[in-house]
Amino acid sequence: RTHKGSRTDSPRAVAQLAVEFINHHLFLGPLLLKNVSDAFCSFKAFTDDAAEKIFARAIVPGWGFDLEILALANAFGLKTKEIPVIWSNDYSRTAPKTLPLQVLADAVKIRWRLYRGKYELKM
Repeated sequence: RTHKGSRTDSPRAVAQLAVEFINHHLFLGPLLLKNVSDAFCSFKAFTDDAAEKIFARAIVPGWGFDLEILALANAFGLKTKEIPVIWSNDYSRTAPKTLPLQVLADAVKIRWRLYRGKYELKM
């Protein structure tokens, strides 16, 4: 959604844009994902080797899952590439208002686990 060249079929509320901007640029980017513009609204594809390395270590459920697999890919030095997409929102589903805090808490836990060597990145 936020990648240059991506398009969406629906406008997002100013408040939603502000929360996304603050959450990513002030917290998630510096904490975990410097090279990813949108961790959540994206499709992810992996080679067999990358999938084995990453998913064998992933433990975070829910929304933090995307953060964790991208952070693990980064920790392993794997290449990631973002491509533009055409995004269509599903208005029958909405995220909880506490989601930004949940995501931030997950990001802190992931960063802590990486710092403490809990993911056993050596193979």
